[in-house]
Amino acid sequence: MYPFNRFQEPPYEQFSTRTNNQIMSQSMFTQQILHNTPSPYKQQGRNNTETPIKNQIPNNIPSPLVPSKFVIHHCNIIRKKAVVISGSELTHLLNELMNEFENFHDHTTKITNFREIIDALSRIPPSTLPLIAQHKFFTLLHLPFIQILQQWDNGTPLTEDESVMFKNMIKLSKPLLSEITDPNLYPPWLSDPVLLDAIAACFADISKSTRFFDKTRERESKSLLYLLEAYDDYQKDINNDKTANQDKLVQLLPTIIQCLTSQFYLDSFNSIENSKGSMSKKDKFFLIKCPTFLTNYNGIFLNFML
Repeated sequence: MYPFNRFQEPPYEQFSTRTNNQIMSQSMFTQQILHNTPSPYKQQGRNNTETPIKNQIPNNIPSPLVPSKFVIHHCNIIRKKAVVISGSELTHLLNELMNEFENFHDHTTKITNFREIIDALSRIPPSTLPLIAQHKFFTLLHLPFIQILQQWDNGTPLTEDESVMFKNMIKLSKPLLSEITDPNLYPPWLSDPVLLDAIAACFADISKSTRFFDKTRERESKSLLYLLEAYDDYQKDINNDKTANQDKLVQLLPTIIQCLTSQFYLDSFNSIENSKGSMSKKDKFFLIKCPTFLTNYNGIFLNFML
């Protein structure tokens, strides 16, 4: 258990060059630790009890739509050339796909076509993915991914397209981060404050409810483990680069600590003892993924956590 009551307010005036978002995130983090308040990333009015919300409704509602012929054509090119395709050809295809998305206006149509494109990109070898990591196409994926994550966090059933997109976006992010060791070359959307807020809110809820690891959410909970693992890699690379902003992912830190100081963290130890070493997804989340992120952190709040 961290001695939160011994924390002191860090000297923010020494960090005047930081952006407003970073300062606000750090201040919110300090306030949470000092006063033991609920996570600032928690949406107001959400129920913190164990009462399931909507998760009894089956996930993966079928989608009646199919991708556009243009998207299917370009994705088939990517799939057929996946092993040998060049960065310049991939860039050209993504440019054309971006233009095609100007014709899509509703959420369902966008998600259906995003699913097709992400599936095609997931066939590309991890060593090739960094060549397109900075492409603007991924900014189109940013908001829909956040919306899907928030839906899943709130217990709203996902359509089949949303569920697959959720899984494949994370599946795509993990090898991408594994291949890139320079934090400056990471896709900007991965450290976007709005996305980090959504992930932090999800972690805060996980620290208070086991419903996220129910069988009805098995596919998404497995993807969530991969997502945290991806950010573990990201935080590790930040830590290894002394010139990088060590607090780039600090928005995740309060709720990671919240998970590590929750009853579920302690329950996971008992669970392992009773199962003779076998670990469930929940156990891996609390006992492996969360501690890994914390041990890789070397930012401004490190001294206040000791």
